[in-house]
Amino acid sequence: MTVIALKRSLIWMRLNGNGEKRVRVMQLMTKELENKFKKVGRQEHIEDPIVVAKFFDPTGPGTWLATEYDPGARLFFGWATLGLGPSCDEWGYFSLQELESVRGAWGLGIERDLYWQPKTMSEARREIEQCRGD
Repeated sequence: MTVIALKRSLIWMRLNGNGEKRVRVMQLMTKELENKFKKVGRQEHIEDPIVVAKFFDPTGPGTWLATEYDPGARLFFGWATLGLGPSCDEWGYFSLQELESVRGAWGLGIERDLYWQPKTMSEARREIEQCRGD
């Protein structure tokens, strides 16, 4: 049995004696993160809401900045960019199930930024725009 670690994000691939591979992906929602969302609460009337979590595609430009989470519906609210330029970025809902189901290049799924510190949306968007050269 061979174990190959890919990145520091809890993604690993295992090849068994038959050459079959199993990919385990990181947990996008944890109890600790859910408690952070609960503490921040609803932010629809806040001009510059706090981004509690950042999710991203490690093999592409997709990034989701979550400001709210409804555990019953398993829905986030926040800002999404798929790297197509600022005119295509938008606010809206995205589901935990959808994020968990995405498989990009090499079978990698969406990841949660483990080092993300909550910050205002204006600060978070500025960081993303600087990274992509807007």
